[in-house]
Amino acid sequence: MKNIILPEFTDADIYVIENVDKENLNSFIDFLRDYKVMLWKNNDTGEIMPMCDLKKCNVRIQPHPVYPKELYQIGATFYSIVEKKPEIFVDLRDEGFFNRNSIASCHMGTLYSPAVIASFISDAYKRDRFCDGLLGFGVDNGLYLKMLLHLNDLVIYYDYLNRLA
Repeated sequence: MKNIILPEFTDADIYVIENVDKENLNSFIDFLRDYKVMLWKNNDTGEIMPMCDLKKCNVRIQPHPVYPKELYQIGATFYSIVEKKPEIFVDLRDEGFFNRNSIASCHMGTLYSPAVIASFISDAYKRDRFCDGLLGFGVDNGLYLKMLLHLNDLVIYYDYLNRLA
């Protein structure tokens, strides 16, 4: 297999793979296939709209994201995986997520390890307490869908390896 790159799993990756519920993962993927645009509440008018429409308005009061319960469930699921074993949390700053010219900042979710995926979603869920739309960041650009599809592939590959053993 010279054209197929096989992933190497760390202990943290294996922990994430073994602790993600496959049914939930598939339901999250199905949800994200349909939910592609984050909605925001214009707190001046109470109207719910996508950010592209909100930017056309002259708002005085900070808008707030309007998250469907499924998006909260995705965040809570990965937060609970990381919370149970905090040592698996990947430091996103060290990985280069906040550096302009790093591979991590390109947001190619299909390159992320299971531990990075869990850490990324968990971090967004945890830090979105300021209602700034951080949890929804991965919706509009399709990043969460790419990450979860990739994670699903890695779960399948991990199961395949275990059947061979």
